[in-house]
Amino acid sequence: MSGLILQVLPFAVGAAISPTVLTLEVFILASNKQPKARAWAYALGGAVFTALFFVLVLTFLGGVPTGSTGRNTALLWVSGVAAVLLVILGIRQLMPRKTPGEKHSSRIQQRLQAAGPWLFGVGGFVMMLTDFSSLIIVIPGLHHVVLSDAASADEAIAIAILYIAILLPMVIPVGLVTILGKRSDKILHWLNDFCTRHARVITAIVCFVLAAYLVYKIIS
Repeated sequence: MSGLILQVLPFAVGAAISPTVLTLEVFILASNKQPKARAWAYALGGAVFTALFFVLVLTFLGGVPTGSTGRNTALLWVSGVAAVLLVILGIRQLMPRKTPGEKHSSRIQQRLQAAGPWLFGVGGFVMMLTDFSSLIIVIPGLHHVVLSDAASADEAIAIAILYIAILLPMVIPVGLVTILGKRSDKILHWLNDFCTRHARVITAIVCFVLAAYLVYKIIS
């Protein structure tokens, strides 16, 4: 496994943990009207937004200086800003007031009750747009790709790992239903119950751990 892929793995793991996004997907699958079609549309909407986000971030980060000093300075700045934002988001998760992601999740649940599958795609797009913790987490990972001297194939694999990871909370539940059918009910029920109870704590821990990792990288 290349050094670049090892570098982006912590960010991929962190981005893959998004209880709010997963909970809404389980809610969609619990409906009686076209649950799989709606859930896949939700995942597709998230995939479209994520692809656009990755293109924008890679394009922006591609403008960093190419000299050795400039590369290191840019990496320090991006990692430092991301660490600060993750700490702020982690603290915000522990406050009683609803987060933007939770507010959008509640609104989307209300509006999608009688909606067609296409509108669930919009819901997935919006949910990913407000999943700030996952979006912030993948930025330093993408920055490692931009500054890497690894082979193009390794860079493509690293980007694919980050892309797939951030979409896992949307894809895993509907994938289980598609493959296992009714046999997935117990798993989904457990996931929904666990995420509903511990979503904020889980997200806060992920934010703090990744912030600490980024600080360690900066110091080292």
